[in-house]
Amino acid sequence: MIFKIVTLAVVHLFCWLPFSVVESLNDLFPDLFHRCSTDIHMQIYYRSLSILILITSMSGIVYPVLYCFVWNNFKVNIKLTL
Repeated sequence: MIFKIVTLAVVHLFCWLPFSVVESLNDLFPDLFHRCSTDIHMQIYYRSLSILILITSMSGIVYPVLYCFVWNNFKVNIKLTL
């Protein structure tokens, strides 16, 4: 049981921590990311942010799959629904 909960926590951490760190840094130090002197630096920043948003959005896909494998009641309820 503990392994299942730790697995869910690790997946949640992987999906949300990078974006949360970047956004927190952006809020605490507003000029940190906007001091990019060239267009290539700004493109790298925005592409990195897009990737972080994609990883964060993946949690919506990963959670139902994890719940299917982690919780037995979830499997039973899905079978009853279908």
